[in-house]
Amino acid sequence: MRESDKSQTLAPATGWRKWLRRFAWSMAILVPALVLLRVIAGYVMEARFESMIAELTRRGEPLSLADMAPPDLPPARNAATYYELAFQHFESLGEQDLTAFKKLTARTGALSDEDIRKAMALLDDAQPAMSMLLKATECEECRYPIDYQSPGHLLRLPHLQKLRVLVYLLKLSSETNLERGYGGAAAENCANALQVEQSLEQDPTPVSLLVESGLMGLTLAQLERVMDRAEPSESQLRQIERLLRTEADRRRFTRVLSGERCTGLSLIELTLHDPNKLLEFVLGRRPGPVLRGLVRAGVFLYKPVILMDACRYLEIMDRFIWLSKSPYAASWDGWRSLNEEIEGIAGGGYIRHPMLQMLAPSLRKVAAVYDSSIAWKGCSRIAVALRLYRMENRRYPDKLEALVPRFIGELPIDPFSGRSFIYQTEGKGFIVTSIGPNRKTDESKAGAAESERDDIVWRCSR
Repeated sequence: MRESDKSQTLAPATGWRKWLRRFAWSMAILVPALVLLRVIAGYVMEARFESMIAELTRRGEPLSLADMAPPDLPPARNAATYYELAFQHFESLGEQDLTAFKKLTARTGALSDEDIRKAMALLDDAQPAMSMLLKATECEECRYPIDYQSPGHLLRLPHLQKLRVLVYLLKLSSETNLERGYGGAAAENCANALQVEQSLEQDPTPVSLLVESGLMGLTLAQLERVMDRAEPSESQLRQIERLLRTEADRRRFTRVLSGERCTGLSLIELTLHDPNKLLEFVLGRRPGPVLRGLVRAGVFLYKPVILMDACRYLEIMDRFIWLSKSPYAASWDGWRSLNEEIEGIAGGGYIRHPMLQMLAPSLRKVAAVYDSSIAWKGCSRIAVALRLYRMENRRYPDKLEALVPRFIGELPIDPFSGRSFIYQTEGKGFIVTSIGPNRKTDESKAGAAESERDDIVWRCSR
């Protein structure tokens, strides 16, 4: 073979060898550089995360749900003891009663004569449960058996569903009493239901707050029906007004957000130090050895991004908690800015924001939901004070200021406007209105869809 032929044959092989050598040298430089960058970034972000945790500790903020655990109560002084007994009595009812309960509580509008007969039979059988409910309302404090040592994402709250059943039982009793002409007893049932809902005030989780707000809305809607059709006594109205006072409500909201931050911290800790346990929780089964190994490797490589996102999460939760201390109207711009920021995060995907994608979006509209419950309470307090005024003066006042201080200590403020609630007389009755989360007066818009009208309105025709 000629020399020129040999050189032509060996040329491609020589080119490949040069390329491979260059690639090997590049990898020899790039891989250590990436490892060094990973180590430095991990060190910097870990130091920043630890400094933020140290700052929370310095301020006396809770870092785990265990830090938020209220002191224990003796069973005899704990309303939760009697609520549990009430639920046990209710569960022991026969299948016929339980079926009737489901059907009756699913009804809307007034009960028929046949419904009233069934409801009276059910309530008669449920008398032991009602007795325990009344016993619970005599206790000044309530502590549900929550395992505060448990990580937030594993927290079990079985009492929420039980309380929902008990409030519906009281609502059914109130509606039955109202239809039978016992307006005073119907108002007492509403007062008892408000006490059941307020037993959740120590729970540090958003889900408890949402359940409490939902049940409170159900009870106040029933109270509106009672006051529209009956004449509760002065003592009953004053008791309801006391139960609706909202002085501690902002602290309640702040406590819930602090509890949510504790849950987030427990998830961050689990992701960084035991990711396979978190994966087992998500999958509902133990992952295989290959998947466990891949997850551990992925978390190790991705740790700086996780820590950076965890720091961002703590910054956002700090802003949530700071804003929660002010009524919605006073912090409207802050909530709007924060919601826009979270919406941007939600569009960034799990690669850029692994922790925030899991933890932040669920809180995006919690302020509006919570302050809606504050507005409902404010409307209700004013409605009760107006009825007390009419008892003494045989008419409703021209302005709400006439209620202070004899019938109400001070006028509640609409959390969405930052001003007094809107009040007007209508026929023999009145209307009290909050402008709602959209901060516009739109309840009276002709033809507006229900979903477009978020004014909070209390009407009374008598």
